Amino acid sequence: MTGRTSATGRTALRPWRLGTVLAAALIATAAPYAVAQPESPAADGSLRDTAPEASFASDRSVRAFLDALDGHPGVRAARAGRTAAERELDGLRSPFAVDASVGFSRVDARRPEEPLPPPLDGLQEPPDGWSHQGQLDLRVRPFLVGDLADAEAQLHVSVLRAERSVRETRASLEAAALQAATSLHLAERGLRLADAGVALAERARDATRTRHELGAATDAELRRAEAAVTRAEDGRRSAVARLRSSERTVRDLVGDVPPLSGLPDLDPVDAPDPNLLQAEEDRRLAEIGVASAERALYPVAQAAYAWNLGDDSLSVSLESRTLQPTVSYQTPGSFGGAAGGGILPDANAPRIDGSFTIGVSMTLSPESFYALDGARARLAAADAGVQAARTDAERARAERDDALRAARAELELARLDLDLAEADARDTERRVEAGLSVPLESAERALAASEARLALDSARLTLLSAVLRSYRELAVPPSEALP
Repeated sequence: MTGRTSATGRTALRPWRLGTVLAAALIATAAPYAVAQPESPAADGSLRDTAPEASFASDRSVRAFLDALDGHPGVRAARAGRTAAERELDGLRSPFAVDASVGFSRVDARRPEEPLPPPLDGLQEPPDGWSHQGQLDLRVRPFLVGDLADAEAQLHVSVLRAERSVRETRASLEAAALQAATSLHLAERGLRLADAGVALAERARDATRTRHELGAATDAELRRAEAAVTRAEDGRRSAVARLRSSERTVRDLVGDVPPLSGLPDLDPVDAPDPNLLQAEEDRRLAEIGVASAERALYPVAQAAYAWNLGDDSLSVSLESRTLQPTVSYQTPGSFGGAAGGGILPDANAPRIDGSFTIGVSMTLSPESFYALDGARARLAAADAGVQAARTDAERARAERDDALRAARAELELARLDLDLAEADARDTERRVEAGLSVPLESAERALAASEARLALDSARLTLLSAVLRSYRELAVPPSEALP
């Protein structure tokens, strides 16, 4: 007997060769994607109406499904890192800082063997016992300039990167969850198709066995039909294993949230490439490094004024690198007594009301110039990194566009295959009704139509994977695209 080629491109063989065709069909249709509880095949072994074309899930159900990722450890870790970076930046931007210190000292004096003459009237004796020293500094930050501005810029970059880490983690997990849910959806449908395929293979084997008993089929044909049943059963076991694996993947990501009722409907997203953003941030950090290295070569001016408060003192100081005023309170004061130090008669000691100090300091060393050269070299490297990242981003965009075009073309071909397979199934059913074909051939055509329907859903998953690639690579969570 000879076969004929259907409009779908598959070979429609007579019932006695159906086992061989079924084995190949089951291998092709047991796609690694899939979702819905398996149903029993129709009485004639066909899959008519048991695997309808998958519908799209509602935006509300997709959002509820993705919200379950809030408790994922990866999301929690990324958010904790972002919070840490934000707190460090807030700490630098705080308007003031207070430093307090206190110390105790003891002076042990030993008199010489020869007694000294008694001290003159009004002279101070050396201190005896414990003494204390205390200082309280208040640094005010009305604005951030110089080194403080550089530190703020660096921490701001850290915050941006921490935020992007949250988005990258969320985008990756959401894309994985949607793809796993869709795979689960198709896996359930694939198992349903495998069940019907086993029933159809068993019918073909029984028909071949009857023909063999009548002498119309050879031993090889019977063994081939029995092998087709074995392969169909293996395909069903593989479909069950894929279904369990998909269930575990979804459960690991979102827990016990109800699965999606259909396929998610998302459009590709367009956003700045994260690698390009990071390269630009690296360049910004390199610029800060150059500015800091150049500032290290500049002289630093300091100015301070201290007031004598008797036993205590109060001072205000300012330096040029940060323009950060500092107010200090000291006890005992920095004047060392009413006379400002020394053992003098109290009556003759002049009173110092305050003191003003101004100075300039500068450090020049080969290390400073080498550091500046290194900072400029890092800036040049960062410039090259930005150019390379921009080229990579353009290439990645082109690859994503090509993948989308290929997936859409595959989807259109799958729709055409389904239309042709359904038309072929209807034509075969009419031929069976007219007595020109046997029911087993009609069941084969129904299985081929169900296979084409599952292939269409698999093509939709391929398109969804191409769409989710843009979300994953551009660090855009799919939940942000939902209305």
